[in-house]
Amino acid sequence: KEEMEKGLAEKVYDSYGNFLLFQAEEGLAERLLKKKVLIRDCSNFPNLSKGYFRICVNGHKENVEFIKRWQELFR
Repeated sequence: KEEMEKGLAEKVYDSYGNFLLFQAEEGLAERLLKKKVLIRDCSNFPNLSKGYFRICVNGHKENVEFIKRWQELFR
């Protein structure tokens, strides 16, 4: 969660499970898919809109790879 809050996501919500809900720029899911990263677009969840996404928290290695690929979008 802390890594995502360092300039990647606008807001990361507290979680009590192995999923993180966060708000970021619209179109993020499509951009990450091009890097072979699948995240859940939550715009069809009740009370959420475009720009809300959910990811599964995996092991450290997988999470580091996810953050790396996300950061590559801004280079």
